[in-house]
Amino acid sequence: MELKDQVLEIRKRILGPDDPDTLTTMSNLADSYRIIGREQEALKLNQQALEMQKRVQGNEYPDTLYSIRIQLLILLDLGMTEQLRALLQVALSAHEKVLGMNHPYKLWLREEFRTELALL
Repeated sequence: MELKDQVLEIRKRILGPDDPDTLTTMSNLADSYRIIGREQEALKLNQQALEMQKRVQGNEYPDTLYSIRIQLLILLDLGMTEQLRALLQVALSAHEKVLGMNHPYKLWLREEFRTELALL
């Protein structure tokens, strides 16, 4: 994990903190944190990336949608169901609008979060 942290710092320094590649690296690192059980760090880092992506690239840019998918997984792991459900509705709508009704990512969202969708 140390290497991924270093890569992020280098990208911030060379490309800048708002560069799309830097923001994607932040989300990727957050997902790695989530996978190894560091969910709180993952939540904080991905939330930062997501806020910056929305500001720099917009709410419906594919990289922003990618970070939203990671945020959903983090929220699921943390059991933050209220936030998960709210973001899930936004994610489904944005994915459908940008990628289409039958895009694999939209279908993945429906399958991955079918239990949460049933409660909406």
